Amino acid sequence: MIGLKRGSVELLPHQEEWNKNAEDVISELRQLFGNAASDISPYMKLLEEHGFVFRGEDVAGQSSAIRCL
Repeated sequence: MIGLKRGSVELLPHQEEWNKNAEDVISELRQLFGNAASDISPYMKLLEEHGFVFRGEDVAGQSSAIRCL
């Protein structure tokens, strides 16, 4: 947490650990879904059981889930 006010954004320089985190999350999602997942809504409970949190739509029609570390 970097303590930003709700609705504000702070841009940070790229951090190499982001690449590793992304690879780990992609690997875990592939283990859970294989290459079959396009609509995650039927899998929300499974995602929650594995530490992912559903955050709703940030773009109309697009669901987003984040990995809680």
